[in-house]
Amino acid sequence: MRDCLTAVRWVWRALRVSGLPAPVALGLRVILLGVRHGWSMYVLAALWKDLAPDEAALTDDRRQWSWRELVLDVDALATVLDGMGLRRRDRIGLMCRNHGGFVIALLASMRLGADVVLLSTRFDGRQLAAALDGHDVCTLVVDPEYEAHVKEAGFRGRVLWSEASADREVGDAGPNLPGLIASTPPVRLGRRRPGALIVLTSGTTGAAKGVRRALSVKQVAGIVYSLVSRLSLRTGARTLIAVPLFHGYGIAALALGLALRCPVALTRHTDGSRLWAIARRTQATNVVVVPTLLRRMLDASLHDPPAAIERIVSGSAPMPTRLIEETSGRWGEVLYNLYGSTEAGLITIADPRDLRDAPDSVGYAVHGTEVVIRGNAGDTLGPGKIGEVVVTGPLVFDGYDHARVPPVSVHTFATGDKGWRDDAGRLHLLGRMDDMLIVGGENIYPQQVEDRLMTLRQVVDVAVAGLAAEDGGQRIVAWFVLRPGHEIGASDIASVLPAYMRPTRWTVVEALPRNAIGKLARGRLAPGTIDTGSGP
Repeated sequence: MRDCLTAVRWVWRALRVSGLPAPVALGLRVILLGVRHGWSMYVLAALWKDLAPDEAALTDDRRQWSWRELVLDVDALATVLDGMGLRRRDRIGLMCRNHGGFVIALLASMRLGADVVLLSTRFDGRQLAAALDGHDVCTLVVDPEYEAHVKEAGFRGRVLWSEASADREVGDAGPNLPGLIASTPPVRLGRRRPGALIVLTSGTTGAAKGVRRALSVKQVAGIVYSLVSRLSLRTGARTLIAVPLFHGYGIAALALGLALRCPVALTRHTDGSRLWAIARRTQATNVVVVPTLLRRMLDASLHDPPAAIERIVSGSAPMPTRLIEETSGRWGEVLYNLYGSTEAGLITIADPRDLRDAPDSVGYAVHGTEVVIRGNAGDTLGPGKIGEVVVTGPLVFDGYDHARVPPVSVHTFATGDKGWRDDAGRLHLLGRMDDMLIVGGENIYPQQVEDRLMTLRQVVDVAVAGLAAEDGGQRIVAWFVLRPGHEIGASDIASVLPAYMRPTRWTVVEALPRNAIGKLARGRLAPGTIDTGSGP
């Protein structure tokens, strides 16, 4: 009952702020649906199926669903999975790109109370095998294009293809969602307690770990309230989600769309021109991206006029100051920068005013979350002091999946990120705790160097790292991605960096190693391979 009342309070606050009429009546309806179906994200879709059945709910690269069509497909798949013996707390893995099948499988699994394990579409066969075995997955929903990876993984559980293979008829490749849904009339299922959502960490600082979350309506409503109030979101705003749904950032964006009755557009495409075309076709006013995608969209808009975008929400990777300035200069103050982690959830939001006044900040903590900077001795540091970012709040994870050692505190998490707070209370990040370099006795943070180098017009992307020096310290080395036909020299670097922060060697590459969400994979940089370019 306590969770029920908490959920209703957050839902009512979020809906009131977002401008939806009769939030009290909606809150009561949510209670009834929660009692009937269980407190999962499924309830949000069921709510709008009852109130706005024929409005657009979901669009992907192939088709569109109304709220009625979406819930009918979800109910049909839930009926299928129930008939196959999927029970509460069984593990179902999703290895899908952004399309309707992912959403339908996610909501159907939640309707049954199963645990859902989100799997990266970048996994090879060995990584997939480790994830499936490590998280006890019994059923796998996967895109046909990853069939070879599934075979290599040697998975012996149940495999359901998310769609019919492009070169085969429905049913030829084995059970697939469209065929199962089309042939199964949904039946009414009993109430199930919600299962957990297992989100894998990015793995950029080591092996990916499974973060276990009991993603209830209470948690979703709290996230929604923070986003609605800080991003000035309105119900029914058409939203393009261009980030992977298997990442926590993508799932949060989807939950927000479900909660606010937003028609959500999904796409597998990542090139700027295609993203703009989809935004125009779906009349999206909100776009959810990462900095690398925003860079592509910004470059593409030189030739293709942008759609009527009101908000661009970016997160999951550092936002270069130049990218902020170019976005604001081109389209006005529409950019929001989010900071969070898989373990801690959404932590801070920087709105356009924050990005104007302090473009290198990630803004202020979201409602109900406390952010402190902790020193080496465990003490809390004041403004301007650099230390580890520590988060306390209701969104902090329940624990690592199958972890032998639980978190120190259920609601407190040391992020491993180094940062500081300014006098206004905004948070500034300097990278990971173990990224710091010692050059000539000075502490250098790679992100600071990279941000300055990104102000050079010919630089598209850059990464720096440390190479052992003869004096026991380190030398800075850099990898540049340049605009076609451009070069970079020592004088260019000297124009934006003081001598002690300049790379002593650098090279030009076609692309930097980044994960599926756009975060730099520093562990895959190889300083010993740099043999071109040199500086003082």
